[in-house]
Amino acid sequence: MLGTHAAQFVATRPLQKTMWSRASITWVAECLQECQNDHHQSCGWATPSTMPTRVIHFPRTDSNRARVVDTANGASHPYIALSYCWGGAERNKLQTTRGSLADRQRGFSISELPRTIRDAVTVARDIGVQYLWVDSLCIAQDDNYEKEREMGKMGQVYAGALLTISASKASRCDEGFLQDRDLKAEYGGEVYKFPWRGGNAQDCEGTGSFVFSSEREFHRLETEPVDKRAWTMQEHRLSQRLLRFGKGQLVWKCQESVEVDGGTADGPPPRIMMSERKDQLLCDWTDVVTEYTSRCISRAEDRLPAVAAIARQFSHWLGCESRDYLAGIWKQGLPLMLLWFIPEHDGPQTIAVSSNNADMDPSMGFPTWSWHLAPRGVQFGETFTMSLNDSRHLTVEEFGVEVKSPDAPFGMVKSGYLVVQGFLHRFLWTGVSFCCIEPGDLDGIVSIDAKWDVKGDMVSGTFYCLEVVKVGWASLGLILKGVAEDNFHRVGYFESAMNEGLGGDESAHWLRASRRKIRLQ
Repeated sequence: MLGTHAAQFVATRPLQKTMWSRASITWVAECLQECQNDHHQSCGWATPSTMPTRVIHFPRTDSNRARVVDTANGASHPYIALSYCWGGAERNKLQTTRGSLADRQRGFSISELPRTIRDAVTVARDIGVQYLWVDSLCIAQDDNYEKEREMGKMGQVYAGALLTISASKASRCDEGFLQDRDLKAEYGGEVYKFPWRGGNAQDCEGTGSFVFSSEREFHRLETEPVDKRAWTMQEHRLSQRLLRFGKGQLVWKCQESVEVDGGTADGPPPRIMMSERKDQLLCDWTDVVTEYTSRCISRAEDRLPAVAAIARQFSHWLGCESRDYLAGIWKQGLPLMLLWFIPEHDGPQTIAVSSNNADMDPSMGFPTWSWHLAPRGVQFGETFTMSLNDSRHLTVEEFGVEVKSPDAPFGMVKSGYLVVQGFLHRFLWTGVSFCCIEPGDLDGIVSIDAKWDVKGDMVSGTFYCLEVVKVGWASLGLILKGVAEDNFHRVGYFESAMNEGLGGDESAHWLRASRRKIRLQ
């Protein structure tokens, strides 16, 4: 249909069997040129002010050789960044370590690269770019100091790239993403070819005017393997221009437009997350956390570093400093941002067991009140939005967070605490329900809906409910376990409508509990 009279009236195009053809290269080049010429103010310039610490260089003079180069004190060149799924470090035999860095800098054969990275080199070369940033080759993977430092620069790396290639369809670094499409499988049914007939004789002039119709409609928003990985969320969000190689479609996305190489092109326009209202920004952050924690990450200690670049962006929007960022929670959002919970424990676990549990032991001060070690996706619910203008029963009087590296202020933390004052009440958990045990309490079971932070109900024992806020008749708060005098760990979240059962008597609220100052670790 392309180039025929019918093309003037039908906007969508059929998918081509070849994923990366000469036509594809021309199309991407045109998208890039249009982006730079028509709306570069919102999408950024082609040449970055600074380049990443290292990049892979593949000169035009040698089609099969590349080397890792340091960029310190060098000229800035346009570069491409790669967003992809590792699929296990063992699948990338060429990753850089301290011991192999000198070899990588002397050069290597491009054919040695895992297929996904090799395909990225092909795309970069085809659109005229000689520099590529890939984390596994440009960062020494066994140098923890360097990794922490470079993780703190992730936002600059992806925002400064001319283009980010997303190997969306590949679940492993050795899988590749430029394979021919299986059109029959992708269309999911028959494809029909019809002669084009318009409303007048002119529409039928010439030959080759056809339209195609399939039983299944394509949508570019289909979830791909890369969309299930935690690291790639900030890589995509912070990229000025993104080229997604999906199983069905090749998708171009910049700050002003979204284009596809075939199939339907409907869907929401690119969203630039920016609001002048801080309360809306705080709500936006809870949306980020909800989506982010639903994605998988292989190392528990990477949970905060993998969203640090988005956090840095939010700090700018909120007018905050890094010290206001408390292990994934904004000081400006306290105490309401403590009200995260895991809605469903039957779903897949999205965080691996920490490889360095000693550094993440709550008994050593690691914060249990942060969501960043939740084993599954968390939510805040509508109550967070509704509560922003409600009276807060919990006050945060003191806080402190120690980050692991000063070069990564939005990254991993070593310890953290909150000193809060609010209504605290002790209950007995029978393994099925909560019972009153404080002197003067009403007898019997109380109506508390508990959502535990671990899979399955907690064993019976004594727990504490700390009210954070009251919305209407409902009290929302945290379930705590005492660990020392006035020191507690979070173990869950609760909602309770017990006020209603007490006839709405505010003096009886929280069963005559008094406000108490405690320390949350």
